[in-house]
Amino acid sequence: MIRFHGAWKYSLGVLLAVGSAFVPTLAAGDILGFEPQYWDQSMAGTVRVDGDTLPGTEIDLGDDLGLEEKDRLPAGRLWIHWLKRNYLIFTAFHSERNGEKVLASPLAFNGQDFPAGEQVKSRVETDLKSLLYGYNFLDLRLVKVGFRIGANRLGFDAKMDSASSPVEASSSESVTFPVAGLGFAFEPIPLLRFTGEISGIGGSIGSNDVTFYDARIQTEVYWAHFFGMIAGYRRMKTEVDLEDFGAADVTQKGPYAGFVFRF
Repeated sequence: MIRFHGAWKYSLGVLLAVGSAFVPTLAAGDILGFEPQYWDQSMAGTVRVDGDTLPGTEIDLGDDLGLEEKDRLPAGRLWIHWLKRNYLIFTAFHSERNGEKVLASPLAFNGQDFPAGEQVKSRVETDLKSLLYGYNFLDLRLVKVGFRIGANRLGFDAKMDSASSPVEASSSESVTFPVAGLGFAFEPIPLLRFTGEISGIGGSIGSNDVTFYDARIQTEVYWAHFFGMIAGYRRMKTEVDLEDFGAADVTQKGPYAGFVFRF
């Protein structure tokens, strides 16, 4: 289990202090942005939740638990832009799925055994919050390219209940980890912009292995400098093996749409 609560709070404080230390020199509409989104997200993959002494069973979220593949959920981005090349970006989403399935084979989940033939109700929730600092090392009229660096907080919460007995099991875990990546923007005309971003990490943190990336590509069409519509596609891959938890290999992806407000 990885917990960097102090580091997360310290990083947030440093980034906010840096951002507030400068007086913005940008035109109105380029300082603060808010992007509420509606994400048509599909999810597939496997999880394994270990008990205190024995490993759990690798479970396919759809085939074994009957979890809903789709979740249409709200998501959003908030960004601050200062001194032309600097950005502070916050993103968040929360997803919840439910399923019910008769188990084709026995499985172990967080130290609890469920036999084959048992009808099991399950719930799985995932959420992600990210805070990134961005700097455009290429800042031209039509094209902007920059790096991203910051931290993500990924949460997982699951529960399984037997429909015919009082047997139940649950697990809740969160992990905070650093990420780095790139972002770009192409604006051929003032009312049309294409943007993209990818951030992630791959490697070991202590006794934990984490491979993660979050990528998106987006089109923005404006009716005015302060307001427009967005449409894009996002793909998030999580592959972790965590001490005191287990393992997960999950992909969440799909198109999204929403609005953008700039001040």
